[in-house]
Amino acid sequence: DLREALAGRQVLARAIAEMIGNVLLFIPLGVAIVLRWPALGLTAATGAAAAISLVVEIGQALLADGRMSDVTDVLMNGIGALIGAVAVRRALSPQEPLTPGTMH
Repeated sequence: DLREALAGRQVLARAIAEMIGNVLLFIPLGVAIVLRWPALGLTAATGAAAAISLVVEIGQALLADGRMSDVTDVLMNGIGALIGAVAVRRALSPQEPLTPGTMH
């Protein structure tokens, strides 16, 4: 979609909105993977989400009429999963307590 938009065959704003949508769609999956398998590293969690996205894209290519498969979707979905995984890791990591000596 982005390539089509840059070539003038599609509206750029629509392509960017779809990319942002793909990122947002996979944030919960990144969160879920880390919560389900906390020992899994960020690379493995992101890779698992990207693999799921790839299966979805292949399914679209084979089964869905009028839908296009796009490697950009897999990339954006992976970025979304990474954002979710990092967010939940940070939220669950032990925080240093606030004391008068640590507040700046």
